[in-house]
Amino acid sequence: MEFLKQSGLPSRAEAVNQMCVLLMSETLRFAEKQLPSLSVACGMVIASDAGAAAHVLRESAERAMYRAKERTEGMSPRPSSLALENGTEIQLFQTSGLKD
Repeated sequence: MEFLKQSGLPSRAEAVNQMCVLLMSETLRFAEKQLPSLSVACGMVIASDAGAAAHVLRESAERAMYRAKERTEGMSPRPSSLALENGTEIQLFQTSGLKD
């Protein structure tokens, strides 16, 4: 979460961390069988231009999300992940909290 804190978003970074940990801690059952744990892949865009086109921002966030998903491919259990649009760092979240 360090890159979010450096961008001036510490409370939002902590909120993302808490959301991921809570979702991954849920136990889901179907037909009396436990389902695999949930994980979240997030792509985030920070824009300072109020006139930025929504579809451009969404596409940028989607590209970042796919980078986050790719980073956790093959991991078991799959951690949640967060990537910023133009960053190279991807944050991983485990059920016990943040893991760099």
